[in-house]
Amino acid sequence: MFAEDALPHWTYWDTVATEAASNIVWIIATQNIETLDHMLRVADLARTLGGWMGLSSSRIRALELAALLHDIGKLGVPPQILCKEGPLTPEEKRKIKIHPEFGARLIASLPCQLLKQVARTIEQHHERWDGGGFPKGLKQTEIMLEARILAVADTFDALTSPRPYRAEPLTMEEAKKEIMKNAGTQFDPLVALTFVTHFGQLPNGAQQVACREVREPGYEQPERLS
Repeated sequence: MFAEDALPHWTYWDTVATEAASNIVWIIATQNIETLDHMLRVADLARTLGGWMGLSSSRIRALELAALLHDIGKLGVPPQILCKEGPLTPEEKRKIKIHPEFGARLIASLPCQLLKQVARTIEQHHERWDGGGFPKGLKQTEIMLEARILAVADTFDALTSPRPYRAEPLTMEEAKKEIMKNAGTQFDPLVALTFVTHFGQLPNGAQQVACREVREPGYEQPERLS
């Protein structure tokens, strides 16, 4: 796969951002094709979920770019850790947890204002709603809305894709239930509810979980939640 083939409809980014993204995609393709496929799928999911959450077109474009590049920091993680079957050691987990900050620093160092803007989303995509995430332990609306959206999209694709540490991926229905089970702890409950609602029938209790949402300036109610 050539980098240009991976960016079929993203010409609305500025020239520098598109060229940088193409080069990064090419690097990832030469290192780990599974990581590339994951990032492309997550970019599509995040773009769609951003629309359901009522983001403006400019914020959706930035979110999509962040989603495409969100795992670039894994280039700094040894391949034997990324591909390891079975549990990781504490030291291996520490090395994995470096990748959001490493990726954000890499993206922010490039001479492009749009990439500097999305670096924060990349850095925060493993933060948790309850404050138990990494790298900084941010919680609730301390985390950018774009990063909260990316967290759901990233996790859903990870759950439904083959992984060396898991025998079989979850089905779509199993993954939706897992997303809602972690709404209000790992995920922003409104983002989780919006995602699952638009994919089909909600698991039992989802409406109650969504009532724990916390609003913020610019946080627009989705058009449809039923």
